[in-house]
Amino acid sequence: MRTLSAYLMLTVLIFQPLSAQDKTLLTEKPGTFKFRRDMLNGLGPDYQYRKTCNFTNTESEVALNALEKLVQVFRNCPVLKENKGFDAIYDLGIGRCNSKYGYPVPSTIAFYLSTWSLYKGKEVQWTI
Repeated sequence: MRTLSAYLMLTVLIFQPLSAQDKTLLTEKPGTFKFRRDMLNGLGPDYQYRKTCNFTNTESEVALNALEKLVQVFRNCPVLKENKGFDAIYDLGIGRCNSKYGYPVPSTIAFYLSTWSLYKGKEVQWTI
């Protein structure tokens, strides 16, 4: 039992310095808010209802504008108004066409946050 505890203590003493990293968050670095968007047109067949969802460019633009207004509401959060120490990325992508009646325009909204930190003396971005 004594040798087992000695081995455990030795293992902790050896591996603890290896796992300690000099990662310091850069909380005062000015952040950005980026938009990435694809064209929404409901490409591809809907196998469940045997339809193809093809939307006109006008319908797609109306849907994109409505979703961007939703992002602006999200962006009114006090943390995102003046973001420091991280970048925010809004990604609007093509969704799967699987609605029974073919509407609304399928889409996927994602928000990514990337923090900035010092890692081994270099500025590194970590995406959450």
